[in-house]
Amino acid sequence: MEVLSVHAKQAAAGIVRRLQLGSKLSDVATSREDVLALFELYKNEGYILTEHEGRFCIVLKESSSPQDMLKSLFHVNYLYWLETKAGIKSSSVANDCRPGGRLQMSLEYVEREFNHVKTDGEVAGWVTDSLIARPLPNRIRLDYTAVSSVAEG
Repeated sequence: MEVLSVHAKQAAAGIVRRLQLGSKLSDVATSREDVLALFELYKNEGYILTEHEGRFCIVLKESSSPQDMLKSLFHVNYLYWLETKAGIKSSSVANDCRPGGRLQMSLEYVEREFNHVKTDGEVAGWVTDSLIARPLPNRIRLDYTAVSSVAEG
């Protein structure tokens, strides 16, 4: 029995070459507008995902769990699909975070579908409560009170 099709293996290899799990926020968001847009979009997630210089960069929050990392990888896969199958590419971080933007639209999809996919995987025998990935050690701690005052200032 074949576990993954040739096409799926090629897609996975393409994603792995572009993936950086545990990115530093300062390396992937270069403007105040971008940082605030990312903080707002991902305020309820354990990660921040953006594309920078052709790479899928996942910034992990201090509270990030293995489930958050798994969800972020599902998100990356959907972004890859949007790019390769639907032709929707990144424009700018701030634009991608706006309603109808690539990151906003993909996060909406992930929020709607992740638990279904995870449950289906568990029924099929997948182990979803841990992750073998080795993220970089970087984490961020967010103080949304400080973020709000920066946004107002």
